[in-house]
Amino acid sequence: MDSEFMQEMAVRLAGLGLQVVRFEFPYMQTIRETGKRRPPDRMPKLLEFFTNLIEEQVEGDQPLYLAGKSMGGGVQLQCC
Repeated sequence: MDSEFMQEMAVRLAGLGLQVVRFEFPYMQTIRETGKRRPPDRMPKLLEFFTNLIEEQVEGDQPLYLAGKSMGGGVQLQCC
């Protein structure tokens, strides 16, 4: 989430008038907080988190574009 690439993409997409939501999966939040590496959660847990995040962001008939890098991209492909 903090990579230069992800930051630049967020700025460019927002500059086009798109709402950009950046996030970390819970396992990455734990790594950031503890400084200890750990494996990702299993796909069902990742999908549940991702689906809930999408439901929180969707408003009316606005189109939704999903993108991700690494784990986020893989979960996005499984989800939608």
